[in-house]
Amino acid sequence: MQVKKIFLASSAELKADREAFERMLARLNPQWRSRDITFDLIVWEDFIDAMSPQGLQKEYDKAVQECDVFVMLFFTKVGKYTLEEFETAFADLAASTGPKIYTYFKNDSILTGDLDEGVKTLLEFKARLAASSTIPPTTGTPRTCSSSSAVSSRCSTAATARARWS
Repeated sequence: MQVKKIFLASSAELKADREAFERMLARLNPQWRSRDITFDLIVWEDFIDAMSPQGLQKEYDKAVQECDVFVMLFFTKVGKYTLEEFETAFADLAASTGPKIYTYFKNDSILTGDLDEGVKTLLEFKARLAASSTIPPTTGTPRTCSSSSAVSSRCSTAATARARWS
């Protein structure tokens, strides 16, 4: 049986979305087992909150390097550690050893009074994706990138778009 490791990165504000993603995978696993494939979800909450010799973030980064798929969720900000995990996945993608990268931007209502300086990190990251030739902007539907030869990647629209995510 092939085990496909999926690393799910997002800030704490999207806990309910991470839990929904986990439920979705739990429902998909029985269908894929007949094809000898199973999905193993890796989220930061599952790591032991003990001290690691190089820091717990290095353990997350190692898990990113070992995954087959890197999924990144955003809403009002791009957290420092979520960005570091993306950088790790992206560097491996550029070296042709990395995971497929999926980026999802939550499209939902928010009160403007609830926004803080963190929204700048979101806007900067979206602009970076828009300027990237490797990872296209994610407008309308989720997109995925996988490396076929160095950084010249093929990107295709994912078929699992959800109404509240773009």
